[in-house]
Amino acid sequence: MASLFLSSLNLKNVIRGTALFSRFWDKILLVLGFLFLDLGFFEPGRSHRWMVFLILLLLWMALASKIYSIVAKREREIPWTLAGILVLILNIPLHLFAAYHSEIFLLNYLLVGFLSAYHGIPWGLFWGGLIWSAELLPGWFAQGDWNVPRSTSFEGVGLLLFILSIGWAIHWEREGSRKATREMAELDQQGKVLRNPFLTSLISPLQRLSKEERKKHLVGALYDLEARISRIMENLKQRLQVYSVAFYSIDPSSRKLYLRELFSDSEDIGVKGEVPIEGNLIGWVFRHQRPICLSESDRPLERLPHYKRDVGIHSFLAAPILNHGVPEGVLCVDARETRKFSEGDRILLEIEAERIVDALEYSKIRHQFKTDSEQLAALNEVSRILGSTLKMEEICKASLEAARSLIDYDFGLVALRQGETYAVRGAYGIEGIEGKIFSSREEGIVWKILSEHDRPFGVPNLKEIRKQRLVLSKEFPLGGVFSLLLVPLISQKEKIGGLVFMSSKPGAFTDFELHFFELLGHQVSMAMENAKIHQTVEEMAITDGLTGLYNHRHFKQLLEQEFRRVQRYQEPLSLILVDVDFFKKVNDQYGHPAGDALLRQMASLLRQQLRQVDFVARYGGEEFVLLLPKTDRRNCFELAERLRKRVEKEIFHYAGSQPGQGEIITFQVTVSLGCATFPQDASNPSELLERTDRALYAAKQSGRNRACEFHRLDRHTPFSESGLSVKA
Repeated sequence: MASLFLSSLNLKNVIRGTALFSRFWDKILLVLGFLFLDLGFFEPGRSHRWMVFLILLLLWMALASKIYSIVAKREREIPWTLAGILVLILNIPLHLFAAYHSEIFLLNYLLVGFLSAYHGIPWGLFWGGLIWSAELLPGWFAQGDWNVPRSTSFEGVGLLLFILSIGWAIHWEREGSRKATREMAELDQQGKVLRNPFLTSLISPLQRLSKEERKKHLVGALYDLEARISRIMENLKQRLQVYSVAFYSIDPSSRKLYLRELFSDSEDIGVKGEVPIEGNLIGWVFRHQRPICLSESDRPLERLPHYKRDVGIHSFLAAPILNHGVPEGVLCVDARETRKFSEGDRILLEIEAERIVDALEYSKIRHQFKTDSEQLAALNEVSRILGSTLKMEEICKASLEAARSLIDYDFGLVALRQGETYAVRGAYGIEGIEGKIFSSREEGIVWKILSEHDRPFGVPNLKEIRKQRLVLSKEFPLGGVFSLLLVPLISQKEKIGGLVFMSSKPGAFTDFELHFFELLGHQVSMAMENAKIHQTVEEMAITDGLTGLYNHRHFKQLLEQEFRRVQRYQEPLSLILVDVDFFKKVNDQYGHPAGDALLRQMASLLRQQLRQVDFVARYGGEEFVLLLPKTDRRNCFELAERLRKRVEKEIFHYAGSQPGQGEIITFQVTVSLGCATFPQDASNPSELLERTDRALYAAKQSGRNRACEFHRLDRHTPFSESGLSVKA
C-alpha cells in the first residue's frame, strides 16, 4: 500500500514537472543557449555536430511555436523570448563556422535594429550587449587573455551607436503616430459630445467659433448623420431580408460617387473608393434620377462596385437620393435570389431614400443653426469687448485679439485712413510699424486692395499675383506671406480704414472668415465711430470753440500736472502770457467777425512757433498763455522776443462783407508778453501764474509791443524792464 502511494506520488511529480517544463521549455532553452555561447561551446573544434544540430533544431521549433502563437493571437509586440531565440539562431552558426568577423556580422546590426524598433532602446542595448559578450567571453575563458581586441571594441561601439540611432528614430516616429492617434480619438470623443445642437460650453463665444471648435462641431454633426443613416440602412436590411444595402454619395469636387455606408453578409467587400457615374448600374440611377429594379433574369447581374468579385447577385433594386431635385447619391439593395423584389419593396426603398434626404437636410440645418448661434454669441462678445473702451488704441488692440481667437494669422494690423493714405494704429507680429503712414498707390498690394475694395477680400495665394511683389512696402516687405484677408472698415458709407490679416500658409482663410469678418468689421467700425464721437466731446470740453486751443480750465489742469513733474525731476518750467494790443480797436473798426478771425490766425501762428512738448491755451478774451516745460529764463525770453517780432511783421486778413470794404480786409497788430520761470521766480503754480501776469501788466504799462521778464521788475516801482524804470 505504501509502495503504491509512493509510486502515485512520484507519478504526480513527474506529470507536474513535465507540465512545468513544457510551459517554460523555451526560456530554459534560451538560458542554456546563451550560457553555452558565452562559454565558447560553439567555437570551432569544441562541440559535437549532433549536439549543435539538436540545439538548433530545438531553437527552430521554439521559433516556429512563437510565430504561430503570435499569428493565432494576433499580437503586435514581439515577446522577449522570441527576440532571444532570433539572436541565438543567428549567432550560433556565426561562431560555429568562425564567420563572426566576415560580412555576415552585419546581420547582427539589422537584428538589434529590428529588436530596438519593437522593444525599445533598453532591450536593444541588452541584446546588443549579449551579442558583444558572446564574441568576447569565449576568448577570455578559453585562452585566459583578458585584453579586449581593438576590432572587438570597434564592433561594440558601432553596435551601440546603431542601436541608439535606430531606437531613437523609431521612438520619434512612434510618438508622432501615438500623438496623432490620441488627437484623433479626442476629436472623435468631442464630436460625439457635440451631437446635441443645444449643448452649451464653458469656453468663451469667441473660442467656440474658432477653427478648432468648428471642426469639432462638424465632426459631431457627421457622427450624428452617420448614426441616422446607419439606423435607416439596418432597418431596411432587416425588413427586406437582402444580401447587402449600400449608400453611395456624390463628391461635388470630382463628380464621382463613393461608397459612404454598407451593410452586407458578404466577406468580399471592396474598399471604399470612388465610382465613376458612367458604365455601371449605380451611376445609371444617379444620372437618370430614376429607380431601377432588376430581378427577373436567371443569370447573375454584372459585378456591383462594392464587391471585389462576382458574388452571384440576381436581384438589384436602387433609388436616387434627391434633395429638392438635386441628386446627392444612390441607395441600393441586392440579393442572390431571383425575383426577390416586389413593387412594395420599391416603394419602401424610395421611402427610406427620402428619410436619408431628411437626415442630410437636418444635418445641414443643424450645422447652420449651430454656426449662426455661435456667430451671434461671438459678435455679442466682440461688442462687449469693444464697448468697454472708448480709446482708439485699445479698440485696435481688442480687434486684433478678437480676430486672433477666431483665425490663425501670423501678421495683423489696423490701418486708419488719412486722406489718400493709411496710418497704422495697431499691429500684431510686426515690430516698429505702428504710426507708419503708407500710400495705397505707392506701396504694396495690401494698401492697393484695401483702397479699391469695400467688402472683405481674400487672396489665397500671393504667388499667383505676379505684377506686385511687395506685400506692405519696401521697409516691411514680409516675403513669407502667402494668404491675405482684408476687411474694410466702413462708417456712414465712408471708408475709415481696414483690418489686415496675413498668413504664411496658402489658402489659410476660407469663405467663412470672409462672411464673419464682414460682421466683425461693422462692429469695429461702430466702436471706432463711438470713440471718435467721445474724443470730439472730450475735445469740446477742454478746447476753446473759436481758436481750437486748450481753454482756461484745461490749462490750469495742465499747469498742475507739469508742475508736479518738474518738481520731481528738478527741471525748469516757464510761462508766457500774450496779449493782443488794442484788440478793441479791431472790433470797433472792422467788426467782431474780424476780431474772431484775428484770434484764430493768432492761435495758428503761436502753435507754429512752439515745440511738440509745449502747450498753448486761450487764457481770456484776447490773451493767450504758453506753457513751456524744460525751458529756463534765457530761452523763455528769447522765445517771447521771437514771437513779438513775428507778430509785428504778420499781415492778418479777414474776408469781410461790410459796405465800403473790399473783399479782403488786411491789418497788422502787435502783442505784449510777460515771462516768469520756476523755480527762480515762483514756488507754486498760482505764484508762477500771478507773477507772469505782473510781467505782462508791466509790458502793457510801458507802451506795449514788448516782452517783459518778472525778475527784471523793480519791486519798489510799478515797472522795470531791461533795466529801465518807468514811474507810475
